[in-house]
Amino acid sequence: KSLSELFDEEQSFNYPKVPKSLNGKDFKILDHQKAAIQAWIRNNYKGILKLSTGSGKTITAIFAATKVFEAREAKNAATVLIVAVPYQELARQWVNNLKIFNIHPLRCWYSRTKWEDDLKKELLDLKMKAIDFVSIVVVNRTLESSTFRDLISTIPEDNVMLIGDECHNHG
Repeated sequence: KSLSELFDEEQSFNYPKVPKSLNGKDFKILDHQKAAIQAWIRNNYKGILKLSTGSGKTITAIFAATKVFEAREAKNAATVLIVAVPYQELARQWVNNLKIFNIHPLRCWYSRTKWEDDLKKELLDLKMKAIDFVSIVVVNRTLESSTFRDLISTIPEDNVMLIGDECHNHG
């Protein structure tokens, strides 16, 4: 590969993109998922996805986040995607599902020594406009910590998209 091809690949490493396939089939957002996203948009990009178990809430949320990123990128606006979940096992599942959409998030749920410096670096790169997308998967306990909250408080509010899984656990 040429140097420019490698550079282009690196540039798109952590940029969300809709997958061509999912579970061996061509990827297509389903009608009930489209309807849920349209309702969310009509509600000023706020709300709870009310879909039954197994209907694809996680994929719907990630698809919507990808589309938000694409729209914001076209306007040269940065996006910080934060996915908050109650448990580490659920966090790992989200990381795996995000990978399907080419999103490789920071994992903020182990000891803070494992993620704090990486988050600081990503947020500095964002502030310096070296990057325009950051993704984070965080467990609720870390989300509530003063360390995490202090770091994310530096992000302009308009740049944040928050997905809260198991939202009955969020205050």
